[in-house]
Amino acid sequence: MLPAAYTWSLTAIAIAVAFAMLWVFKRCSDQARIQVAKRKIRAYLLAFRLFGDEPAMIFKSQWQLLVWNLRYLALMLRPTVVTIVPLALLLFHLDAVYGRRPLRAGEAAIV
Repeated sequence: MLPAAYTWSLTAIAIAVAFAMLWVFKRCSDQARIQVAKRKIRAYLLAFRLFGDEPAMIFKSQWQLLVWNLRYLALMLRPTVVTIVPLALLLFHLDAVYGRRPLRAGEAAIV
């Protein structure tokens, strides 16, 4: 179990990183196109319910859902690439501090 100081410091780091990632995603992504992609995905998911008895419409909706999901993932690629390097460096440093510790005397461990 981590000491309370570790828990609070990890919480603070997580909140700071979350705000930083939100800022990067806002600055590096095309928000208007992302909203369009989300609306299209939602629409094609609703089409499953609406046209449940028409197989041709279901297959068309499935295809369009796949296409819009790929577009959405493509729109998320740029901000993800921008955040990957700093996050990887941060995770390596956090692992060095919080990741490993020696067992205490009498502490149970699974090997």
